[in-house]
Amino acid sequence: MESDGSLPVRIGTYRVLSRIATGGTSDVLLAQSEGPKAKGRTVVLKVLLQEFREDEQFERMFAAEAAAYARLSHPAIVELYDFFSDAEQLVMVLEYVDGMPLHKLRALLKRGKFLDDAAALFVGWRVFGALSAAHNAHDPETGALAPVIHRDVNPSNVLLPWDGQVKIADFGIAKVAGVDNDKTQAGFIKGTYGYMAPEQVRGETVTDRADVYAASLLLWELLVGRKAILRGGASDMDVLRSMAEPAFPSLGALRPELPLEVLDAVDRGLEKDPAKRTITAAEVA
Repeated sequence: MESDGSLPVRIGTYRVLSRIATGGTSDVLLAQSEGPKAKGRTVVLKVLLQEFREDEQFERMFAAEAAAYARLSHPAIVELYDFFSDAEQLVMVLEYVDGMPLHKLRALLKRGKFLDDAAALFVGWRVFGALSAAHNAHDPETGALAPVIHRDVNPSNVLLPWDGQVKIADFGIAKVAGVDNDKTQAGFIKGTYGYMAPEQVRGETVTDRADVYAASLLLWELLVGRKAILRGGASDMDVLRSMAEPAFPSLGALRPELPLEVLDAVDRGLEKDPAKRTITAAEVA
């Protein structure tokens, strides 16, 4: 990959069409398959940037993301088609979702407008269904239970294709049982501001209960029509404190007319203490 921003014509058997985005460690490209399998299929290529190829930690994280996708098979999770090395490049070939992420859809809605309850609950059902599959994943070689914890459930990772079949993407910081990808610098927190569970912010052990919290927070926002944690002009420390000790109102206080089952599930999913947050993604779904 050229460092000056130019696009390669081809990577492996894929013809590159355009750049979708460039993240901190990878290039995300739109491409079309020209190989004998699935010829003509539009895909997304996620390519580890060349400057990180010499760093074992980044290579390990990239490979762990591929390992996470490889263990998952669910209609609400973006599919991994292939993972290969080409001309010293590490490449993931992922399903192309033609649509937009949830945060962009929310930004397009006029002030005071938000998804109706049926649409919000449908999004929630798909997200929790995907997380349930991830939390109950098995090692493809041994068949043993090997959960995949996403750790970054937020509106930018919830994709809304035009057919409406919501999908979760970006397992870049996922914790995969049996895969050593969890070495980080001291003081570095993995996750997205506004959507981390309290224990995640405090640097404590992160389990599948953190995903349940983040997804419950996402559903709370969809049903209330606003963000739970507003940054505004707050400092990083103030935002971290708001996430570590959340003080936003319960869903029942703002939307008491919603079904009791919904209010109960969201309240249990947003329990501050992970030891008391016993509801599973499957139960919420």
